[in-house]
Amino acid sequence: MARTRPRTKGAAERTTALDRVLSGLKPASSRVREPHRPLFAAFVRAVVPQLRSSYLERHAAEEVAAQLVKLFQMVRVRSGNKIQVQFDASGEERAVLHSCMADQPFIVDTVRLLLQDVDASYVTGFNVVLPVKRDGRGRMTAVGDWDGQLESMVQVETFGLDATAFQAAEARLLEHLHLSQAMVADFEEMTGAVEGISDRLEQVAVRLPDRADSCREAAEFLGWLLGDNFVFMGVSIGDSRLGFERVGGHLEEEWSLEEGQEEVGRVRVGGHARAGTEERQRITGSSLGTD
Repeated sequence: MARTRPRTKGAAERTTALDRVLSGLKPASSRVREPHRPLFAAFVRAVVPQLRSSYLERHAAEEVAAQLVKLFQMVRVRSGNKIQVQFDASGEERAVLHSCMADQPFIVDTVRLLLQDVDASYVTGFNVVLPVKRDGRGRMTAVGDWDGQLESMVQVETFGLDATAFQAAEARLLEHLHLSQAMVADFEEMTGAVEGISDRLEQVAVRLPDRADSCREAAEFLGWLLGDNFVFMGVSIGDSRLGFERVGGHLEEEWSLEEGQEEVGRVRVGGHARAGTEERQRITGSSLGTD
């Protein structure tokens, strides 16, 4: 007789939580158009196992299902690489933020930083990553099937943001997420461009012995940045704009690359040192390959 593997405590708790939410699904489903109710049920089944116990303990099953209706209604249609952001009032100075975009790093960090910037407190919430299938018009056709495209969905309950500030906060968060999206999409190109500048500096050091020390010092510094010590947010070299700079962001730090008395290129690199790294050199406007 074949043995069945015992379920772990975590798996059992997730199954119990899902059963609880599904038991309260009927009232919530009444707010979803009938043709979309099977998809909504699949959406709930995909979301709930990813929710933390602290969130589930804070909300009754019916409340979780009701909140998921709003998230489902926003994410059901999303075309192309569009980023969706929406604040909804949930009481005096209370709001619920929903967002949806293709999955990538830094989404939750970007949301939290926005809340700090607008003096709003994070109360509770979640970030789930779901495989989603959509048709040519961006309409969700399936969720939870692992051959779908991964999408990151965020729901955050906040305090301290007045309804009159919703529109400005949405626009600001949308801008920040677009910058983050560009930063992630262009990461390999940015690091490749910086590697190219480092190689160029080594070549200049060979051709111009009197400037070899400063060129090699600058190349070594760029190598340190590339050694997983720095989060690249944007790079601008000549006419090439990557990361933040490609989508309208601006980097103030600028270096010039010179051979003799002739400037052969300028590079702007923006970002921040990774936590735990030793601050090797302040990254400010300076010349690369010059004394």
